[in-house]
Amino acid sequence: MVGVHASATASRFNSIREDAEVTIADFTDLKIDIAFTNFRDVDAGLQRADMTWDDVPMTSSGFATGSNGNSIQGKFYGLNNGEACAGFG
Repeated sequence: MVGVHASATASRFNSIREDAEVTIADFTDLKIDIAFTNFRDVDAGLQRADMTWDDVPMTSSGFATGSNGNSIQGKFYGLNNGEACAGFG
């Protein structure tokens, strides 16, 4: 995954890269697991801790869970919804 650090800190707008994995955790209850690993700030040359969310509710319009400071939300795109776009904070 490629993104931009968007919080109001000194590293705002730095390039972020990480490995992202979205896995359907439960087809019956429509829940997914999300993991961002190898999280690094390319501009500052810093490594950050991995981030994970388990059993995230999924709907026809996307997915979302959490509260301020530990949240994620996103939508699926592409052929057979094979791509995801997400924001977290």
